Amino acid sequence: MFKSLKDITLNSLLSIILKIALIILFPYLIYKQQYLFALSALIAIILSLIPAMLKRNYNINLPWGIDFLITFALYLHTLGLTFKWYKTIPYYDILTHVLGTVVIALLGFIIVYTLHFTRKVRLSIPLIGLFTVVFAIAVGSLWEIGEFATDKLLGTEAQRGNFDTMKDLIFDTLAGIVTAIAAMFYVRYAPKYKLSEIIHPFDMLLSIKNKKRFSKLVLFGNGVYSKKEEYKK
Repeated sequence: MFKSLKDITLNSLLSIILKIALIILFPYLIYKQQYLFALSALIAIILSLIPAMLKRNYNINLPWGIDFLITFALYLHTLGLTFKWYKTIPYYDILTHVLGTVVIALLGFIIVYTLHFTRKVRLSIPLIGLFTVVFAIAVGSLWEIGEFATDKLLGTEAQRGNFDTMKDLIFDTLAGIVTAIAAMFYVRYAPKYKLSEIIHPFDMLLSIKNKKRFSKLVLFGNGVYSKKEEYKK
């Protein structure tokens, strides 16, 4: 993942520590015979390792903040399940829902903005912001459906009534709105070179099957966006 110890920053080190902590939780849950939670931990481990897999297989470096937020959100969720913090710590459920929604909304905004920035789709910034909010709500709704299904099929207690479900959806919506507004302001006022640093890895990700485009992105890096007539805010 890193060519040398010099490549490891404090930010990447924190992400690595959280990933190791997730991996340690898996055998612990097996030992405690909490197999459903162990499966959840395994899924969290796989998802948290996706940025590292992209780096290893395609040399795609996701922004450290995205990598850290994904890992941190999965880590908090897994800890909450393992040690029953969802039931014992006040507002823990709200914290994990808000953080998870921020990550989802941010990924949704960046991906669609990348398509806009590279002129693959033509959308206004407010419309991208609206998509971000709707996307966050949709994913939050699917999550609640998943919790309902596991409660009915596996006898879990993820949902504690209609109030709990509606509270989660409300906070998902608020987190989506705040993230969309913050992202719209950022792309409006951030320097183009800063935007290109964020856009480039996602452009590579979306261009994996387009070998000509992918090779160009690898060869020129952020400099591929230097032609003003081809790209826009």
